[in-house]
Amino acid sequence: MIENVAKAVIALFIPSWIHNPVPELREIAKKVQEEEIRDLIEELAEIAEVAVSYHVGLSYGNAERQVTPRQVYTRREAQILIERANKAIDIALQVIDRILSRKESE
Repeated sequence: MIENVAKAVIALFIPSWIHNPVPELREIAKKVQEEEIRDLIEELAEIAEVAVSYHVGLSYGNAERQVTPRQVYTRREAQILIERANKAIDIALQVIDRILSRKESE
C-alpha cells in the first residue's frame, strides 16, 4: 500500500515505472520549491524506505523457510506498518491537495 500511495504522489510530477519509489520521491523533493510540500515528500520517502525492506516478506513470505507472510512478521510489526501506511496516506492527501490547489490558483 505504501508503494502505491508514494506512486500517486510521484504521478503528480513524473511517470513512474519502478517498484521502489524512494529514489524518485527524493529526486522530486529536491526540485520542489515550496518547503511544506518538499518536507511532506521527504517524510513520505522516509516511510517508503522503511516499508521497502518488508515488501517481499509481506507479499510472498519466506520460501526458503517455507513460511507464509503471516508467519514472517509479528502482530506488532504488522501494526507498525499499518500505522505507517495510514501516515503515508495522510501525507499523500496533503501533497495532492496542495498541488491541485496551487494549480487551480494559477
